[in-house]
Amino acid sequence: MNNIHSIVLAAGESKRMGKPKMLLPFNGKTMIENVIGNIRKAGMVNITVVIGAEKEKLPLILKQLSVNFCINNDYRK
Repeated sequence: MNNIHSIVLAAGESKRMGKPKMLLPFNGKTMIENVIGNIRKAGMVNITVVIGAEKEKLPLILKQLSVNFCINNDYRK
């Protein structure tokens, strides 16, 4: 599946949750780590995560996971 790219949309503010969902713990990891892990288990190699609201914290995790990411500075729109 090297020709298929996965895009994870994780730019939201999680207003209804009151906390950044992608940083919440789930099964001993953050939610974003679980999401990326599940994508990899499906055989996907090329993964890009779109971030916005948590652009200070999420890159630290994403760099450790060796995935691409881009920042949507207009995530509120």
